[in-house]
Amino acid sequence: MPNFDINWEIYNSVGGYRINDQPAFICPHCELRAAHKWTYAFPKKTASVDIPKGIQELIIESCCLSCDKQSYWKIDELGNEELLYPINKINIPSPNEDMPENVRKTYVEAFTILNDSPRAATALARLAVEELLISLRINESSINNQIAKLVEQGLSKKVQQALDALRVVGNNAVHPGKIENLDNEDSAKSILGLINFIVEELITKPKEIEELYANLPKTALAAIEKRDS
Repeated sequence: MPNFDINWEIYNSVGGYRINDQPAFICPHCELRAAHKWTYAFPKKTASVDIPKGIQELIIESCCLSCDKQSYWKIDELGNEELLYPINKINIPSPNEDMPENVRKTYVEAFTILNDSPRAATALARLAVEELLISLRINESSINNQIAKLVEQGLSKKVQQALDALRVVGNNAVHPGKIENLDNEDSAKSILGLINFIVEELITKPKEIEELYANLPKTALAAIEKRDS
């Protein structure tokens, strides 16, 4: 959910106003990335009731344009927000737009259970990596061998380290005592954050380069092909 820039003086003077063009984010109901319609839900200024000038927070309603369900958020004057309803959900960082659908579902599931079980979320992060490598058609018998294959193909050191971190930490998440601090929410968030980084490096950037190359003038492409042949 994006931060809000609230002009409290204007809000108090006009008795509330609507927000219609907020960026899309992961809906806490349907867990799809969708645009939302925003409305200030409380407090409302009426003819007989004035909102105190020193009020510190608002309750805001969002309606998902995908599933048409409402969520409610508390927001303070600094723009900090907290999801009030539905409960037991968290503000999930938007998955990379190029993330395969099955990987996205695992990613969202991992973040959804993060508050209750960082260890389980970390194990799901490992599953997301496995699904991602399968979607890339890296035909090897294990994640370890798949990563080795990518290294042979010129995988960068940073991506290799990110993949191995997710592989090792995810594997050991189901074995008590193997790795310390797996019950730490911040550590689990850091691990889950690597998934977007890996998708960016393995899918998004190569796609952008391919599109840029394909749009080169035909004469330039022919010259390059002649040079390399």
